[in-house]
Amino acid sequence: MKSVLENKEREIEIINSKMQLPVDQDILRMRIQKDLESKYRFDIDSKTMELDKVSENYFETKRLYELSKTQGESQKVEYDKIISDLRRRHTEEINDIVADNHKL
Repeated sequence: MKSVLENKEREIEIINSKMQLPVDQDILRMRIQKDLESKYRFDIDSKTMELDKVSENYFETKRLYELSKTQGESQKVEYDKIISDLRRRHTEEINDIVADNHKL
């Protein structure tokens, strides 16, 4: 009777060990995955933050460039108008001088 009981206990232990193995493997796999992810999570987060900063700087620089470009274009139009007015006045003055010179 005692040997039958011992045999049954061994069978139960063997069955238990077989049943626990997949659960242990799953837990082990999850732990390994978590460890691997945690190692790279910090790097990924820091690279993401760095990318966000670079993107912000890029868009700010682009905005400032567009603003400067617009100001430059408006100044060019203004200076072209001034130059045009000066040329017109110069031509009128030259014509007046020539007309005065012909009168003499």
